[in-house]
Amino acid sequence: MAVGSETIGSVAERVRWSKRMPAFLIDPDQIQDHRLSFSNDEAHHLRVRRIRQGEIVDAIDGQGTSYRIRLVLLDGNDAIGEIVEQKQEHAEGQPYLHLAVAMMKGQRFDTVVEKATEIGVHTIQPLLTERGVVRGEGKLERWERIAQAAAKQCGRSHIPEIAKVMEFDSVVTSFAERELSLLVADPGADG
Repeated sequence: MAVGSETIGSVAERVRWSKRMPAFLIDPDQIQDHRLSFSNDEAHHLRVRRIRQGEIVDAIDGQGTSYRIRLVLLDGNDAIGEIVEQKQEHAEGQPYLHLAVAMMKGQRFDTVVEKATEIGVHTIQPLLTERGVVRGEGKLERWERIAQAAAKQCGRSHIPEIAKVMEFDSVVTSFAERELSLLVADPGADG
């Protein structure tokens, strides 16, 4: 039986891997012999969450793998864990979602990045449009941090790429060059 696009079995598996607390972000390059070092920021996050040595935490690598990790050392800025379980998320059969959105006033684009990450968008493309708000490239790092935080919070193992800001016409041209594309636009929009 299917629930939306997921089967009951995959829903049960997702529930089993569901997060009692936000996941921690790890760098897969730091894994050696089923052990890994957490970054200073994540070590701080472990301490703030009052995680103790020996406890098991959930982690993601942002590239499609989820982990269960037993904390073997937490001392100052050092945190080392041992991988207890690992699960590769398979995206087979799922569409690759590239979301192109016009720049918006205030922190509305931040909300778009957060929510798009939560629903599984793969790439977020900020657009320069005729009536859109122009914000500098300096926002890319901020949006990447927001996407990381949203992925950790909802337990998604993929973190979307935040593409560089492009003009609308350039994005439409790049989509036209792809093998299979579906473009959806607001029917009430001018132009």
